[in-house]
Amino acid sequence: MILGKNPEKFLKKFFSAASAQAFLLVGGDEGLENLLIRFLSRGAQTEFDLRVYGGDSLKIDEAREIHRAAGQSALAGAKIFLLKNNFIAPEAEATLLKTLEEPYPDTYFIISLASEAALSPPLLSRLTVFKTSPPELEKNKKAWKPGLGEAASLAKDRRETEDFFRRLEWWLEEKLQAAPREKFRLLRNFLEDLLQTKKLFLEKTYSSRMLLEHLIISKFYLEP
Repeated sequence: MILGKNPEKFLKKFFSAASAQAFLLVGGDEGLENLLIRFLSRGAQTEFDLRVYGGDSLKIDEAREIHRAAGQSALAGAKIFLLKNNFIAPEAEATLLKTLEEPYPDTYFIISLASEAALSPPLLSRLTVFKTSPPELEKNKKAWKPGLGEAASLAKDRRETEDFFRRLEWWLEEKLQAAPREKFRLLRNFLEDLLQTKKLFLEKTYSSRMLLEHLIISKFYLEP
């Protein structure tokens, strides 16, 4: 679900009509993280127990710790787990999935990532997904175009590379919605290639430069 320009209004409407305990925030927006925490903790009118996990990767030991803590009584009010990792190891994903399959009252999970491409389909199926578009793209959607020919220069900075991937995903999503049938398949193929490339980037399986060069070679999917 895309939150749009007024996330607070959207979340207020969402929580008045639905209930959920596990969320994925796509875009890595810290302001949105805090806003969602406020809604889950009932506007901070009562005390709540917030536990934050960060770093490049969520390890199996941390996932097991989350699983144990989820079944324990909260220190006060709601219990909220915020995971701000760039990547979740497969073993950790399996443990996290088991935790989400056994929901506990007043216990909530927020996974904040740049892209859902880093998660497996089984885990994604257990999450309510909220998306926000990159500010640059939101301000000037029509003018932004993916400069794939210059993408290799971004490989020196991991954060800039991640931001490029994110903007390109949003650009492609809008193209797919408006694409005629004969163009849709080509764009869809490129999107699948992009998500796989992003997954390898998050796993640090290959160098950023190698991955971006692969994406540049794949750019013919976007050409008429």
